Amino acid sequence: SAVGTRAMFTPFKGGNPITTDFKGNNYESVLCYESLFALYMAKKSTKRIGAFIVHANEHWLKDQAGSEQYLYENVAIAVQGGKPLLRSSNSGVSAVINQKGDILSPIIGRVDKNLTSKVSLNYTTTLYSKISGIFYAGGGISSFLILFLSIIKKSSKTIS
Repeated sequence: SAVGTRAMFTPFKGGNPITTDFKGNNYESVLCYESLFALYMAKKSTKRIGAFIVHANEHWLKDQAGSEQYLYENVAIAVQGGKPLLRSSNSGVSAVINQKGDILSPIIGRVDKNLTSKVSLNYTTTLYSKISGIFYAGGGISSFLILFLSIIKKSSKTIS
């Protein structure tokens, strides 16, 4: 578990402060629900951080199926960002996920145990993290153009 890290949803000016360990390695620390937004996480996948830390509150889940689904969504985030992901859950699945998407040493449920796995921190970016948002912007612009053209076409018919 990552004790003492700071995480908050970051529409705030300046965003999250980067968490740095005693060796000078940088981590991006996020809350559970933040890690479900692929575009948000891709934007955080910069050359400044070597790994993600996800603080997951899953005490409210009634079974492990939801926790496992959430775990696999975090696998996708690790692969898309090309960064290892350290996932600490209070009662779901805690695990280390490497940048290839391998789940290393998972701990399931409320178990008092430490995770130990070796992963390489990655301070590079992936193609996905570089181009993320382009398709959203393209879709938004295309939708606006279609709407605009249909309004113009409709107004030209009423004038005729």
